[in-house]
Amino acid sequence: MKWEDWYSVREVKTVSFWRDIFSEFLVSSFLLLYVTLSMVVLDSSIYHVDMVYIGILVGFLVFVLIEGYGPVSSFMNPSTCLAQCLVGRISIVRALISMLSESAGGIAGSFLVYQVVVVGLVYRLTPDQLKSQIHPFVPSNLITPWQGMIVEMILSFNLLYITLSSTDNRTHDVILPSLTISFTIGIGIMAAVSVYLLLSMEIL
Repeated sequence: MKWEDWYSVREVKTVSFWRDIFSEFLVSSFLLLYVTLSMVVLDSSIYHVDMVYIGILVGFLVFVLIEGYGPVSSFMNPSTCLAQCLVGRISIVRALISMLSESAGGIAGSFLVYQVVVVGLVYRLTPDQLKSQIHPFVPSNLITPWQGMIVEMILSFNLLYITLSSTDNRTHDVILPSLTISFTIGIGIMAAVSVYLLLSMEIL
């Protein structure tokens, strides 16, 4: 990308730009909708939250979303957008608006689950019962918030580096970059299970 294109706002006037932005919103909303649903346990005899299961679910989900929405746009993660912008692959304007769209999509996906599933539980269950059926991402009591943040930073750096490397055709050809990225996310979630009770690995 040329320097003048990096800070240009010309693409904002095109239909394809807003199509890509809407795609980012959809991808993020679907991602958080599925992940939030996996955190709600209605019947513990049938299903309980397990980090290996969550890692596999998120890994497969990311692969499917990238393959399905990739031809349009599927950065999916604000930090990925920022990294793509810093290396000059997308413009500043696209990065900023995409990050806003992804954040709004993530909120919308989780909010939909909350309205459809969780709100009904709030009125039917006691607070203790509610805690046993809704499992948010929470850090372990054995680590400090700073330690948790360091783990997140390491895993996020690894994810961003692999994402940039596997999608760079100038260095080497990766047959399925989406598979490499989704494996990195799933493995990161499962690897951090001993540090966090439920670690998000920057997927929001």
